[in-house]
Amino acid sequence: MLKAGTIVDATLLAAPVSKHNSRKGRNPEMSSTRKNNTWHFVAKGHIGVQAQGQPIIHSTEFTTAKMHDSQLLEELQHGEEQALFGVSAYTKQADKRQARQDGFYYGLSDRGYRKHPLSSSQKKRNRRHSSIRAKVEHPFRVIKHLWGHRKLRYKGLAKNASQFTTLCAL
Repeated sequence: MLKAGTIVDATLLAAPVSKHNSRKGRNPEMSSTRKNNTWHFVAKGHIGVQAQGQPIIHSTEFTTAKMHDSQLLEELQHGEEQALFGVSAYTKQADKRQARQDGFYYGLSDRGYRKHPLSSSQKKRNRRHSSIRAKVEHPFRVIKHLWGHRKLRYKGLAKNASQFTTLCAL
């Protein structure tokens, strides 16, 4: 069942912004990013979820906010997918062409560019794939809302990464 396809996504986890420490500074392993025109001091948790059946997480990555989502696309796949789904942040035109040549279903959202907005067929395709991509949000809901892991509790990337990976395994 895991061979059918993968859905990839990331979530932001807030880091402590307190400067009450010996160096009088923020955690140097975390970074800032902008979301909805607001700056946040965060880390990112990335997951790969199976596309068919229950939303079971098969791969995780934990990075600073500076790392772009598309750089981790290969690490979030298990290698035997027949389809790949995700938001437009993971889209690369070269990957899309390669997937077509290999007979691989490339279900990542298309995105418009300046002076090249999305066509109506691209908008329909994105909408058709949105119900499949929604499955990746369920593990984030459980981790962040039901278990209360909205804010990081430790200093450093390694400790927080192990906690995030453990929560994903549960």
